[in-house]
Amino acid sequence: GAAKRDAFKREDIVKETKRRLEELKQLDGEPHEKAACALRAHKVYGRYIRQTKTGKLRLNKAKIKQEAQYDGKYLISTSDLGISAEDVVLGYKQLAEIERVFKDMKHLIDIRPVRHTLEERIKAHVLLCWLGMLLIRIAEQETGQTWFQLKKHLSTLQAGLFKTPEGDICQTGEIRRELASVFKALKIKSPAKFLEFPKPLQENK
Repeated sequence: GAAKRDAFKREDIVKETKRRLEELKQLDGEPHEKAACALRAHKVYGRYIRQTKTGKLRLNKAKIKQEAQYDGKYLISTSDLGISAEDVVLGYKQLAEIERVFKDMKHLIDIRPVRHTLEERIKAHVLLCWLGMLLIRIAEQETGQTWFQLKKHLSTLQAGLFKTPEGDICQTGEIRRELASVFKALKIKSPAKFLEFPKPLQENK
């Protein structure tokens, strides 16, 4: 989870900070002073360093312990003092979800480029993209999987066309267990073993 990720990230930073502190011990004079100043001012590794009264640099263990208490947590601020903390968090989550939708609309649904000039066709294009995004979100919520995971399972569904003396036969391949569970969660009937060819539309006379 987020807490473990924060802890692992901090451990890597602390490990590298210790290594750089050990390197300082090998330097003297002006090179030592320059390296010490650079380490203290470093945006990442200077974060967990403290300076003693004698000017020596040490690992700030108290700060490391203090920050560990906030692993997996984040701070949200607002200028609207009239709403509750729960509403602030909910609004932030909704904002993140909206940003994710717009990002997915551009990359997953390919809403751009819009290869239309008429206003009605542009509206229809955006509406179809929005409907596609809606279906993706429903599938994710019902299955508990991401769209990338679902696409991987759906890509295993294939059909083969076989020509026989009696005619052409379209047969679906084996439906894997992961894909079957997706169909079940979405309440979709699995494709039949043999598929019918769509009949061509007849023109009105």
